[in-house]
Amino acid sequence: MLKHVPNAISIIRLLSTPVMAWLVYTRSEDIFAWLLLAAGLSDVFDGWLARKLEVTSNLGALLDSAADLLLMIVTLFAVGYLHSYVFLEHGYILALFVVTWVCVHGSAFYRYGKLASFHTLLARIAISLFGVFALCLFFFEFIPELWYLAGVLGVLAGIENLIMVFLIPKWQPNVRGGLLTLLRNRAKV
Repeated sequence: MLKHVPNAISIIRLLSTPVMAWLVYTRSEDIFAWLLLAAGLSDVFDGWLARKLEVTSNLGALLDSAADLLLMIVTLFAVGYLHSYVFLEHGYILALFVVTWVCVHGSAFYRYGKLASFHTLLARIAISLFGVFALCLFFFEFIPELWYLAGVLGVLAGIENLIMVFLIPKWQPNVRGGLLTLLRNRAKV
């Protein structure tokens, strides 16, 4: 029974995104911020629990990636809708980020028929920083340094993932370490 809990948490996170979008649309920023915090913590918890119970799976990786993608989209919608000045005054890094990741997921879908789901260290750091940025924005204030740091690391993670799509012949989730680890492992073979 416990082995299904990590995937159930990812599904709940997936299903929470329309509710979160509605909260943004109705300008219920406080409730949205608390749900965003809960969703972020659940993302950390479900991955930890899956590894702890040794029940990681391709389905779990896909559910986690889909939930992360939808949560990112809803969070960006919230930033733009509730704090439009962020996009108006600092949006070029977001445009570069979006283009990079559209290329990543488009290339992965073309190549594998699935979204990229590598979960590299750099991507996890970038997403975590973006989460910290968003929580600071919704609970406190806009911190431009966090916005730019998360954006730059997100673009670099996207470039790393794009290169990996072209290097990895068959879809593979959870490539720990990232591109350098992949290249080191290929050199050993």
